[in-house]
Amino acid sequence: MDENVIILGAGASADSGAPLMNNFIDKAEDLLSNGLDKRSDRETKNQFVKVFELLADLQSVHSKARMDLNNIETVFGAIEMAQIIRRLGNIPYEEIAGYREAIVNLIIETIEHSMDFRHENTLVHAPDSYANLMSFISGGDFKNNTSIITFNYDVGIDTAISRAGYSVRYGIEEFEEKLNDFHLFKLHGSINWAISENDNKVYPYYPHWYLKDLTVTHDLRMRGTCKLYVSKNLHKINEHNPGTYTLKKESLIVPPTWNKNSYQGIISKVWEEAAEKLSTAKRIYVFGYSLPETDSFFRYLFALGTLSSTRIRRIIVVNPEPEGGDVDRRFKSLIGESILSRYRYFAKHFNVASDILNGYS
Repeated sequence: MDENVIILGAGASADSGAPLMNNFIDKAEDLLSNGLDKRSDRETKNQFVKVFELLADLQSVHSKARMDLNNIETVFGAIEMAQIIRRLGNIPYEEIAGYREAIVNLIIETIEHSMDFRHENTLVHAPDSYANLMSFISGGDFKNNTSIITFNYDVGIDTAISRAGYSVRYGIEEFEEKLNDFHLFKLHGSINWAISENDNKVYPYYPHWYLKDLTVTHDLRMRGTCKLYVSKNLHKINEHNPGTYTLKKESLIVPPTWNKNSYQGIISKVWEEAAEKLSTAKRIYVFGYSLPETDSFFRYLFALGTLSSTRIRRIIVVNPEPEGGDVDRRFKSLIGESILSRYRYFAKHFNVASDILNGYS
């Protein structure tokens, strides 16, 4: 039984260089202006251009409705809706899927080009904040009774879990659980998850696989920072887990703002297991998640997941915005009166995660 549940939002990965939702498009535009880098092929650059051409076309929306085109969540969600209603301005329906593919690739490439991982000689390690969090968890009372829920697409925490000596279990596995498994639930998908065309199942490119592949293929010397490119190697899943399935090219990415009904058959098991962990949690720690008004999905998940006989002893929220601000107020409105006295808010960044866990365990 996992009595501690840690919830990670975009603010956790921002500490490693990943953009937040409201400056994601700016970061992607900067990457395009700077030519991305030698790893990016012409197709990738064309997909960036495709997204920015769409954003220019969508500016006309403002004459009749408000849409925050500077927020990647809004744009991604709009394209998903366009596929359902078969309408995206003057764009023919059969071309809408191409815009979805383009924005997914923009998200993945922007994340992978932005986040800084560490390396020591040929070994790639997680960013410091993630590594410090897992170092604390693996070395104390949290070791065997903690699980993590994240909204992030990147593999920062995945890498940290693996380097701490655990095997990552995402909640989509059908094989039997092992003693050394660590539960990590990625509610919005991940850049290291592929979907099979044969059975529509998710096949992860596990950290102990991609780290092994990278230490062989990358010539890293001394110590420093590096970028971790995983999405282009999803085909290697077949090498580590041979089968008769054919993997789709793009990673499984779920829009944060969408109702996610169209994804229920693919990753509903992840949400189910995350809710189960919340139902047994006595201590819940939230780092870098602002609980946006648009995320009704998490509100329902939290409300129904915590609907159990378990007595919650602590709810800790850590976010850079000031105490008493919008984030603090939204969380206070989320949790019930019976546990409001056990709620604490800290206006701090993710890099203090270990100190918070140590002081409020």
